[in-house]
Amino acid sequence: MRSKRDAKGEMPFLDHLEELRWRILWSVGALVGGAVIGFYLLQQFDVFTLLKAPITPYLPEGKLFITRPTDAFIITLKLAVVLGAIIASPVIFAQLWKFLSPALYAHERSYIVPALVAGLGLFLAGGLMAYLWVLPAVFRILYGFRVGDIEWIITADAYFGFATQLILAFGLMFQLPIVMTLLASFGLVQPKTFRKQRPIALVLACIVAALLTPPDVFSMMMMMVPVLVLYEVGILVSAILRRRGVWCSEPGSRRRCSRRTDRRSDRTASSVVDRPSNRRRTRCCSRSTRRRRARRACPPNRRGSFRKPTRCSTP
Repeated sequence: MRSKRDAKGEMPFLDHLEELRWRILWSVGALVGGAVIGFYLLQQFDVFTLLKAPITPYLPEGKLFITRPTDAFIITLKLAVVLGAIIASPVIFAQLWKFLSPALYAHERSYIVPALVAGLGLFLAGGLMAYLWVLPAVFRILYGFRVGDIEWIITADAYFGFATQLILAFGLMFQLPIVMTLLASFGLVQPKTFRKQRPIALVLACIVAALLTPPDVFSMMMMMVPVLVLYEVGILVSAILRRRGVWCSEPGSRRRCSRRTDRRSDRTASSVVDRPSNRRRTRCCSRSTRRRRARRACPPNRRGSFRKPTRCSTP
């Protein structure tokens, strides 16, 4: 869709809404197409056995049960939507990028692309961690609370809902270092602020873990530990980038700069002869050094010789 922009590259408010509407429609279309592909993959490949692997050792005869005739179809449809969202994620991110990129500066756009790549890798890492380590550990702990002749009768709807929620929650929480780094790189939050707010971060981690994970304390505790570790990783990455001078230290600054560049600009802005201390440095140097500095700082006179730096009036 071609957007209407003026000479300054700006759009009216209604045109922004129109642009947003088309981006949402393209994203929804990609999600529907991905869900259709995911439904086909579920029919052709044994994805259910792969997802059932963490709980299989604790099931009687290794089987899940359904209590309603429509459960099998609803479970397949839910998993197809989840697979469709994963398949359509490049298109959704591309539409989001096309909508937001005109409002960003050049250095901000240079931050977003690496952040998207790192975010995809962290999401996959979080999902794999939940699937390979967290789910088996949670089922091992919960299975130990059986009393007497109590046996598990786990329905397919309950298990797949539990596993899907936990995997997605870990994938989302692994985006915490990316969010912290972007906030610091845009100058909105400084790394020292993250260090000072550790108690508040601990309370927020408890609340978010309780909201995202299934209603059991073991899943919440297993999410809190990686979240706190990722919070410290975000502080470390932000501090490293700040120390290297990737962005300005002033809050709210959108100008990309570095300490080395600022020093050079300060040296260029201030002339060699502006400060009295420079005269002492010039006198302490040799005659050839003074003449070389004079050529850099002062223009030649009519006779072709160069004036001394102490008499130069131009920077």
